[in-house]
Amino acid sequence: MSAGRQFFVYFFILIVNQSLMGQVPFFEKSFGQPGVDIAFAVKQNPDSNLYVFGYSDNSLTQSVDFALSKLSPAGDLYWTKYYGTADIDFGLSLSLADSFDLILAGVIETTGPLGQEVLLIKVDSAGQELWRNTYGGPGNQSCKSVLKTSDGGYILCGYRSDPFGSNDSYVLKVDANGTFQWDSAYGGTDNEYAARIIEVPGPAFVMASDTRSAGSGGYDVMLNKLDSGGTELWNQVYGDAFQNGCQGVMRSTSDVLVTWGETEIFTNSPFDFFLYMFKQSGDFIRQSVFGGAGADALFDLVETPGGDFMATGYSNSQSSGTQPINLVLLRMDSLGTLQWSREYGDSSIDIGYSIIPALGGGYYVAGRITQADEEFYLLHVDENGLTGVQEPFEGIHYPMEIWPNPAAQVCQVRLGFFAEVWEIYDATGRLLFRESGPATTAKQLDISCFNKGFYRLRAYSEKQTASGKLMILR
Repeated sequence: MSAGRQFFVYFFILIVNQSLMGQVPFFEKSFGQPGVDIAFAVKQNPDSNLYVFGYSDNSLTQSVDFALSKLSPAGDLYWTKYYGTADIDFGLSLSLADSFDLILAGVIETTGPLGQEVLLIKVDSAGQELWRNTYGGPGNQSCKSVLKTSDGGYILCGYRSDPFGSNDSYVLKVDANGTFQWDSAYGGTDNEYAARIIEVPGPAFVMASDTRSAGSGGYDVMLNKLDSGGTELWNQVYGDAFQNGCQGVMRSTSDVLVTWGETEIFTNSPFDFFLYMFKQSGDFIRQSVFGGAGADALFDLVETPGGDFMATGYSNSQSSGTQPINLVLLRMDSLGTLQWSREYGDSSIDIGYSIIPALGGGYYVAGRITQADEEFYLLHVDENGLTGVQEPFEGIHYPMEIWPNPAAQVCQVRLGFFAEVWEIYDATGRLLFRESGPATTAKQLDISCFNKGFYRLRAYSEKQTASGKLMILR
């Protein structure tokens, strides 16, 4: 075939493929067998096929094993295949490899003296295993994230047992065939747990972790920059006197390092979402902490073409914390200011763990949904978080600003929309105050009659709602 004809055929296939992808419907689907099926990652190959990865106890070994499902871009299931050992195997991270192949990463919970080990498996697009390797030694080695690197190999991070009886953040580097190159641990005398590692120009790496060895108290966010051989170039710790859980890091198109996760806003408060932003030098830029009256956490985040952020995790702020947590989707602007959040799921626990841009538009989100039991959960949503099932405003939760917080006698509340009803609930969900009247975006609330403690505020109109947490101190 001539070069010109080859180009024409390739161009025709590309146009047809893009046209078909543009017609892919938005959807919300769950799948699995009786038992536990939890998805921690979703990836899309250039041929538009989807791969959902996690773990399941439905394998032929009658144990917990890695589980990989292949689906069409419309969410039609082709197959689910299982990979593992005679021990318990938790699949936790997925990376695209070369030639449409995939890298599956996770942990073996061994019953012998070695404790946890890292398991890495390469498969082709049909799910055929190409190679596997385990990495470990005395104590525990755990992997939470795997990434293909610019040299064709892979870098993993998680945690490893340290000499103090705690854990350090752990990094493992292997070549394209899974052959060990180097590993290293980073931390102090208390616990560190790495959540994600990314490659930055250099080449170098930036890793995000939880740390309890340094910072202002409890768990804080730690960033480590490493050279290509694992030597630490700098580390930066950020947090406060409350608990902070870091779930990831990314480098934005504006060259900003963004971390995310969950944080207390006062001692023992339900978690709020957070975004922390840093320069490439590790210097702190800004923070954004937000959430409703329930429990809120972010597990994954991507940048939109316009520089905003889409994220997923869990929340039950739509019910002001009175119902089980749902999978949540959020959109934030480039500064981390919440634009909206929307909850999805059933009447039990539902969580989003992974979000990616979809070829043809929108986003794919993977996680777990609890119906009769845990099942894999997959959504394809548009830029507004819609799957084609919801009405445009159904299930959207908007931010609420409360100050001062903690407060003593009065507090000010401000919204991004006009609310007609304002409510205050105690920590048990009992309604203590309700006021309705002309719609307004701001209100001063007299809280002098309430005892000190934790309260939930809620304001709403017919199709919009906002909620927040308030601590009363005297």
